[in-house]
Parts: sequence; structure tokens; C-alpha cells
Amino acid sequence: MKLSHVPVILNNKKIQEFMRNGFILDSNTLVTEINKLEYFSYISVNNTLRICGIDYNDSNNFTKEQVLKNWDSMLRESILRVYSEAGEANITLSSGFDSNYILYTLANYTNSSINAFCIGG
Repeated sequence: MKLSHVPVILNNKKIQEFMRNGFILDSNTLVTEINKLEYFSYISVNNTLRICGIDYNDSNNFTKEQVLKNWDSMLRESILRVYSEAGEANITLSSGFDSNYILYTLANYTNSSINAFCIGG
């Protein structure tokens, strides 16, 4: 911050928001003169500073069924890649979707011996 010569003026409203929520929802930060990048954007530094964005308009060309099928196969393949077929799986369960989906996938797509346990709730 010191090298950038940007004046460090704290944004008191955003400090309160951060303390209350644990995050700041909009593009502001704790410093008034510094803003967050928009999603799907990045900074390129190559002799000059540029803020770049990627156009994702084509991503809306998928049907709901295609998105769900792709999401399901990517998630299942990721889980199966982590655990070997002949190995043992120790799973911590919560009431969340992710841990239950991992257990479901291992039970239905592998021959693994599964030990599932829950700590707390």
C-alpha cells in the first residue's frame, strides 16, 4: 500500500459490515480508494497495469439437464479419483450435501470399505 501512494483511509461503514457479516458484499473494501475486481476479471501486469475481463455469455447455451448431468459427472469423477477401488474410505459426515454425496458415490460406485462417522451434530 505504501509503494502505491494510495491514501489509506479506512471505510468505517465497511468495517462494521465486515465485523457483522465476516465479508463485504459489494465491490468496496476496508480502504475507501480500493475496490474489488468484478467476478471473472483479473489483473495483468506486463509493463502496464490492465484490468481484464472474460466474456462468458456463451455459457448460457446449456440446458438445465446438460448442466446437471455435467455437474454430477464432474463431482462423481472427482470423488472416485481421490479414492481407489480397493482401498478404504474414512468419511466424516455432516448434515451437508457434500459429505452425504461423497458417501453415496463411494457406496454406489466403488467396492471400498467405508467407515463413516460424525463428530458433533
